[in-house]
Amino acid sequence: MRAVVVSILAMLVLTAPASAAEWRRASLITPPFSQVPTVLTSVSEAGETLVVWDDSNTLIWRTRPRGQDAGAPEQLADNVSRTYAMAGDRQGNAIVAWVVSNNGADNAVLARFRPAGGQFGPVQVVSVEELQASQLRVALAPNGEAVVAWKDRQLGPGQRRLRWAARPAGAEGFGAPQTLATGEPLLRGLGMDDEGASFVAWTEAGQVLTALRRAGGAFDRPQPLVTPGLETKGEVAMDVAANGFAVLAFTEGRPGEDATRAHVAGAVGDSRFGFDREGTRSGPYARDLAVDASLGFGAVAWRAGSGRNSRVQAAPLSQGSFDPTQTLSARNARRPDVAVTADGRFTVAWQRLTERGRALEASSRTHLQEAFPEPERISVYGDVGSPGVEVNERGEQFAAWLRSGHGLSRAESAKASSRTGRFTRVLTVFDGRVGVGEAIDEIRLEPSRNVMQAVYRRRISRSNRRFWDLSTYSESDP
Repeated sequence: MRAVVVSILAMLVLTAPASAAEWRRASLITPPFSQVPTVLTSVSEAGETLVVWDDSNTLIWRTRPRGQDAGAPEQLADNVSRTYAMAGDRQGNAIVAWVVSNNGADNAVLARFRPAGGQFGPVQVVSVEELQASQLRVALAPNGEAVVAWKDRQLGPGQRRLRWAARPAGAEGFGAPQTLATGEPLLRGLGMDDEGASFVAWTEAGQVLTALRRAGGAFDRPQPLVTPGLETKGEVAMDVAANGFAVLAFTEGRPGEDATRAHVAGAVGDSRFGFDREGTRSGPYARDLAVDASLGFGAVAWRAGSGRNSRVQAAPLSQGSFDPTQTLSARNARRPDVAVTADGRFTVAWQRLTERGRALEASSRTHLQEAFPEPERISVYGDVGSPGVEVNERGEQFAAWLRSGHGLSRAESAKASSRTGRFTRVLTVFDGRVGVGEAIDEIRLEPSRNVMQAVYRRRISRSNRRFWDLSTYSESDP
């Protein structure tokens, strides 16, 4: 009898309910009766979210502390062209840069800084000698070092310049703008580590080029990365981690051949020395590049092949070099995303058309494992969009996506354990009110220490309204 009682107690312990997990809607972060197609957000470790958007050529900002309603909107800048950008650090400091539209010339680049929890400071001049400035990028380090990069047009026909200006840590303003490249450069990426060292990447004349700038200095000579005898086929993706570890991937192929024969090439970077090219092997017609860099680890994922034969492949990066490329999916797969934890877990998710409809799949491995396991399905079947993947400081992986059809428009998510990488049940982030014509048409994840939040766009077509909302993932006792 005692043994039976002990067995029953043990079963009760083993079957005790786990903590309840849910996405809790926080608040609107843009006005509900608005037309806001794009919003920039930056969340600090303390959970304060800075929100910036454009309203009829005027930049508006507000903040939303975690657990509270968003503050009142305030004006940040006016006479703004279509080009503006924001960067924030984990402490909550931020910089916003924009191009001033002067009778359509877009000839000045300006910026304002905001200290964590404070107000934006005075307008700072980045450059006033531009003509049709575009492709604006900004980067910010916790020590206050900042870099702004952009492309402009010279007076000569068809001539472009890649330009940059920096504000060193402790300085009151930006130094004189400098020209990094001329011809027809296309700015592809800008990243900075916690010490203020930065990488910039661009393409020009079939080549992928990068340059390294150490904190307080100037950019080094451009470094070409494309294999000799080949040319870039369009896609470039770069990510720079807080410790200066960087990953860059691009597609390349023979001159004159179309993109159907392109393959993926990669490079490993360090903010002390620059990039070293590291080849990866991919199937033909490689595209849909996704990269992520963490503290000494990284990964590249992509789609190889076309039509029914398209598959998702990935190459993790550890010990300074890429592991062998592995095919992760069956055919009819596309739009991958990848996330890497600080302790070396690589998680890739993608969309695939199956016999039962579209579904999202994922696979995860650590740097100690030799190969990715068989993928798992993480969504229900149906009309699901491409996934976004992020990780928090605990190493938990989150995937988020949109699902529509059959009378619903929903943002959904799933979380994977930091120990196993296996995803749990699907949770609803937000349900659109389809009865009034509301649809959720964009979502992204934003980590903040051990917390994950989702920012998503709600659209009501009947009243031509587009506004943005925020939800936070929470675990609590049931």
